[in-house]
Amino acid sequence: MFLRDCLNIIVLVFFLSICVQNAEAQETYNAASTAAESQLDALLKFADADTDMSDFVLNIPKRQSTKDQQFASYFTSSFLARMSYKERQLVQRDCGGHYIEGELCGIDYNPITCAQDNLGTYFYHTEKENPYNATISFSYDRERNFAVYTLVKTHTGWKLNNVECAFP
Repeated sequence: MFLRDCLNIIVLVFFLSICVQNAEAQETYNAASTAAESQLDALLKFADADTDMSDFVLNIPKRQSTKDQQFASYFTSSFLARMSYKERQLVQRDCGGHYIEGELCGIDYNPITCAQDNLGTYFYHTEKENPYNATISFSYDRERNFAVYTLVKTHTGWKLNNVECAFP
């Protein structure tokens, strides 16, 4: 009897530990609440509202460059260099290195929001944050991860350093 009770307790403890691990592993997406999430929220809403920002990030030659200084404050220089390089590679592959009127040459989605359309709602889950950087998952439906952002803290505030879109 004692051995059976001990075995039942062990099984119960094991079952409860699995439940706790599953609850901890499940991400919860909420409205922006930390400083890093708030900065990312402002950036995503700005990127949705002003399509010139994606042209800036991709370094499109015939973009409206009067806003470049304003846009630059949201990004690290290494992020901008990586995105410009990626765009140039795709334009080279798809259109021989030159933009062709009416042809899809380069990235065909907003490189900041990872979407082709305005998503409207934004929910966040901070995976990691310390005084120097933050890793934040983004969802528009609170159910699935749409993108993962890495922000770095500078003397002027949080800046976007990387975006990993959930699609290939």
